[in-house]
Amino acid sequence: MSLASIAPWFFGILLLLAAVGLGGNLLRMGRPGAAACPIDREDGPRFRGFLLSLLALFALVPLYGSLVPFERIPVDFSTAVAAFHRLWHSPLQFYSRTDTVANVLLFVPVAFFAAATWDIQRSQIFRLTWQTAAIVAICFLYSNILEFAQFWFPLRTPSQTDIVAQTIGTMVGITVWILVGHLFTRALASFWSGRGRTASTQVALYVYLAVLLFYSILPLDLTLSPAQIYHKYKHNQFVLSPLPASEWQLDRWPKTLASALMFCTVGGLAAIVYRGAARRAIGFAAAYGFATGSAIEFAQFFVVSRYSKVFDVLVATVSALLGGLFVFCLILGEPLGRREQSNARSTRFHGCRWWCLAAAFAIALLFVYCAPFEVLRDSPRIAKRLHGMGRTPFSALYWSNQLGALDTVLQKFLLFAPLGLLVGCAVDCSPIGKGYQATAKCAALVGISLLATLIEFLQVYLPPHIADLTDVGLATLAAAVGLLASGKISGKMAVDPLTE
Repeated sequence: MSLASIAPWFFGILLLLAAVGLGGNLLRMGRPGAAACPIDREDGPRFRGFLLSLLALFALVPLYGSLVPFERIPVDFSTAVAAFHRLWHSPLQFYSRTDTVANVLLFVPVAFFAAATWDIQRSQIFRLTWQTAAIVAICFLYSNILEFAQFWFPLRTPSQTDIVAQTIGTMVGITVWILVGHLFTRALASFWSGRGRTASTQVALYVYLAVLLFYSILPLDLTLSPAQIYHKYKHNQFVLSPLPASEWQLDRWPKTLASALMFCTVGGLAAIVYRGAARRAIGFAAAYGFATGSAIEFAQFFVVSRYSKVFDVLVATVSALLGGLFVFCLILGEPLGRREQSNARSTRFHGCRWWCLAAAFAIALLFVYCAPFEVLRDSPRIAKRLHGMGRTPFSALYWSNQLGALDTVLQKFLLFAPLGLLVGCAVDCSPIGKGYQATAKCAALVGISLLATLIEFLQVYLPPHIADLTDVGLATLAAAVGLLASGKISGKMAVDPLTE
């Protein structure tokens, strides 16, 4: 079976769906539905532009990933067309499950945000039908263009299985939108409009939890086979001891600390969400940590390459408890009315506590990305590693598998977005005039970018880490997301700027 033999049936079904949908619309057989984006009319175009920007961003990811490292060779166009024709008629063979899953995942957000931008509503069945057919056809064409372009890049291998996997990802993305799109846009609109800081913080918490859960089951080598699960058991991949001796080895500390920082973020956000419960907010934070940690370890039960450990649940619970405790001491333990009446000294102290917490988080990140501190002293190797920092962005991730690259991207988000959030809250809670807060946040973003640059330069001397300026860009982007989110979250925590 080849792609050429499937294509006529595929396009026939798409044309039939489009004809039915357009015919139903013309006959006005579709039922009118509620607007999918509950946003004010004046903010509607900006919100739609934001969704379009997300669509463009996720559409550029497969384009960049398909052509990196951009080593181009001249190829005659007719030769490329002939090779692509042979590709279409070659048998479908799925050599790597990892690459197939990665290609599916590449197009899930593309289709999802295409449906969001086009405002597909499941209550309007005929409109949904022809718009779904149009999105699938456009994404199928886009996938073919990406594979065709790879003939000019010798390090890339065009594959018809990639086209099939990306088309499946398109259909998965549209299906997810049909099922939960209305909930997503409602939550995103609530966060966008800034109505209710608790609602905004709740959205941020759920997004962070979703990313954390997905990150924890990578590389998605899932199994339901009793034989493979028994194989994991025989190889001690289920660790029931709460404090195993292996976790106290020095080389395990960076990973444990990284996990602790992620769950501190979960606990802190949960404490803000349940701030109305006073001291019970700390208990809610610990409960979120325990529930999330348990869910992750249960999911890893079915991931072949992952270990399920009681120790990780303990780390998640204690870290979330500490995160909630820190936030309670910084914010919830001091009533808002008292802060509004505070003098200049207490105002500065309130912001200083946030800065101290952000500094502690930054120091912890230095440890995570620099341990185990095995210093390299070979000058030629140091020079080679230093020269390698300027390689094409994401080319180092290309030489690993695509899911390994996704693992790196998500880890940067999970660790540097909270740092940006802490710094943003520190700026908001400092005695800085509102007219200067944006400038202060830009300066803070530059500072975080310099921190990421310092980490990469230190990694030149610290193998087995790979120094790459791509990581600086990822860290800066993640911190920028945290800084932007801080304005939606910290509104009720910030003290009023001092006026002379």
